[in-house]
Amino acid sequence: MDGAEIPAGTTIKGEIDARGDLLVSGRIEGTVRVAGALRIAAGGSVVAEVHAARAVIAGAVKGDVVAAESIQLLAGCSVDGELHAPSIQIEGGAALRGRVEVGAPADDDVAPEPRRDGPPPMPASALALGDRRKRIVVPPPLD
Repeated sequence: MDGAEIPAGTTIKGEIDARGDLLVSGRIEGTVRVAGALRIAAGGSVVAEVHAARAVIAGAVKGDVVAAESIQLLAGCSVDGELHAPSIQIEGGAALRGRVEVGAPADDDVAPEPRRDGPPPMPASALALGDRRKRIVVPPPLD
């Protein structure tokens, strides 16, 4: 994986904005925004609101995860929070406590970039997402 790494034994508290990929083997507390792929290794932990293009979780996450492309929960991981992405894959043995929303978000569902001079960003769970549901249409079988 090309990009930055938070090594095991390291704790970061605050806001992280990564322009590329980020591998977390240590611990992050705060807000995480990754333009590329976020990978949380087994033994790594994130207590934060997470926004990434792609997220692959083998460690622990406490907080909401929003991905523009996909979220993958690997066997042995632990997630306590909401997941929002167009594609979500959950392997057997992954632990998830929270809500899962699959599909492209409506324009009003996307949290705006936080203002750097204002209050901290609001967690996705506090956003007024309403009662929207994704409708799945299955075409009839072809004879």
